[in-house]
Amino acid sequence: MKAVFVLLFATLALAVAGDVSPIAVSDFKILRAELPKNREIKINWCNTCAGLMGQSINQLLNIIANGGVIGGCSKLCGALNGTKIEETVCNLACDYVGIKGFVKIIQDVDPDPVFICEEVKMCPVDDNGAASIDSLSPSPASGPVSTKFQLELVFTVQNHTGTTTIQVDVQPPSGQSFGASSLQAGINPGQYTVDFDVDTSQGSDSSDEGPSYPPGVYKVTAQVCAGTCGSKHPHAKVYDQKEAQFTITESDRDW
Repeated sequence: MKAVFVLLFATLALAVAGDVSPIAVSDFKILRAELPKNREIKINWCNTCAGLMGQSINQLLNIIANGGVIGGCSKLCGALNGTKIEETVCNLACDYVGIKGFVKIIQDVDPDPVFICEEVKMCPVDDNGAASIDSLSPSPASGPVSTKFQLELVFTVQNHTGTTTIQVDVQPPSGQSFGASSLQAGINPGQYTVDFDVDTSQGSDSSDEGPSYPPGVYKVTAQVCAGTCGSKHPHAKVYDQKEAQFTITESDRDW
């Protein structure tokens, strides 16, 4: 069972894309940036939309296949097993493009939640955005199982971005990779840091408590992307990518 991907808020809110992962995003800080003057708390429609679409695409496809489009957007979105806010987001998205346009987007052969939300104008697009990764620093560089590794990612935004994904993937010496991603509905120019935590004290064996962490080199890849990292849809691209590594050593109790 994978540990929950948790995000804590610092001076600027960075919302979660909805992943469940053994990496926790522990902090998001502004190193050098201009804060927006309007501090009023509002619903983040982009993240709510992307989370809804990521979790509900298959459900929406089943509803459509069973004739859920008869009755329009309210009938389709009302059939979702979600919260009132999620139903509202679904209705707003559907009403914007119409039931036929909404169904066409949902039935895309390569569905991308962020792209869907960009198409219905709930996630911003800025094709002139630019960002680069300044550093990716694991700390400590090595340690036994039970060590909490922190992956500090520092990046700079040169031109205001549209919907942006910050993603970190870890490839163990054996087994499947794991990672986490965070979604931000536009980032102003400035320098930022995100701390990703890999806590190997949980799931240090092959039980259901978490993933195993065998000794060896763990390769880390960080990306800052427009839209979804790896997406083939319009507006999506990788601004920058950087690699690093940390090592899990043999534990003293391994004999």
